[in-house]
Amino acid sequence: MRLLVVSPNCPWPPDEGGNIRIVGLLRELARTHEVTLVTAVRKPEDREGVRQLRGMLHRVVAPEIMREPWRKCLDMAASYLTLTPYLGVIADAPALRLAVAEAAPGQDAAQGEFVTGARLIAGLSCFKVMDAHNVEADILLGNARRARGPLRKLHHFLQALFMRRFEEREAARMDAILTCSDADREHFLRRNPTVLTVPNAVEAVHDREAPDGKDVVFVGLMSYLANVEGICWFHETIWPLVKAREPEARLWIVGKNPRPEVSRLACADVMVTGSVPDVAGYYRQARVFVCPLRVGSGTRLKILEAFSWGVPVVSTPLGCSGIEARPGEHMLVAGSPEDFAQAVVSVLDDDALAQRLGRAGRDLVGARYTWARVAQTLNEKVYKTCA
Repeated sequence: MRLLVVSPNCPWPPDEGGNIRIVGLLRELARTHEVTLVTAVRKPEDREGVRQLRGMLHRVVAPEIMREPWRKCLDMAASYLTLTPYLGVIADAPALRLAVAEAAPGQDAAQGEFVTGARLIAGLSCFKVMDAHNVEADILLGNARRARGPLRKLHHFLQALFMRRFEEREAARMDAILTCSDADREHFLRRNPTVLTVPNAVEAVHDREAPDGKDVVFVGLMSYLANVEGICWFHETIWPLVKAREPEARLWIVGKNPRPEVSRLACADVMVTGSVPDVAGYYRQARVFVCPLRVGSGTRLKILEAFSWGVPVVSTPLGCSGIEARPGEHMLVAGSPEDFAQAVVSVLDDDALAQRLGRAGRDLVGARYTWARVAQTLNEKVYKTCA
């Protein structure tokens, strides 16, 4: 089968959620299909990303679409004048639309990454699939609820309204939709009868030695508002409770592009790393991985990555939504600061508990959440009819 994949942003390097999913599925789909990727070079380092992707795929088309910083104000104005979400405005470009049109002839199917990628394939005559990744409008609504200041709240609320309409329109134009969780699937079924849950996954499970220290680790893109809000809440309300009982504990906040409010958290027992070449070392040293997210949709790749390394996980209920993990067996789940702190301390204190949770999470990922297994489901339930 000839498959066209459209990603408005270059998905390399695979060092954050969306890119990890795109590259993981691309790698597996390219084993059995002739895959063409249309993406964009939006910053100089994307050129190296395109070179890496060309080594994986049949063809990569990547027009250069550099946006000067001052364009952000114009793009935001365009968003409000056209009632189009800002994310939709900045993802679109004539050069990208032309690249999609030129790559489309002869393709059996096209897959758009995120709703912004789906918009770029909506006019094609082949079988069209949107990989939704998230319900973006729900994330924006969550940002609106937790934003500080009336203007910020209003901005996020209006963007959520624009995005809701945008998502519903593009979903109705697709032949099929992929979601990361059953909850997201239920949402999109309102606009399209063909929606398949294709969960996030990992490449493989890993072995590691039991860590000596009491390192608490969080990994994520630290410019992403859901991650910023979650780790700031953890540091303000949960971390003091943990430190009162575990003075030797250290918190590692690992991820690129930390916002100023995250960078300010750094101190003697809180490390904010910024961009790192490889996160594997942080998973190896982690005694416990925390996922204190209170905003978002889809499934958290960060939890699956921690599972794959055999790291015990403590999460909020929303943080682990969409993952078929049983609280108390595969991970610990807590909603309040007191319960979350108690769960973290329990893992730090109890070697047997840490080993049991780590082993159970690792086994769960190996059985259900590898990209090979996920791609097999995608091929059998969606792309088999297109070949």
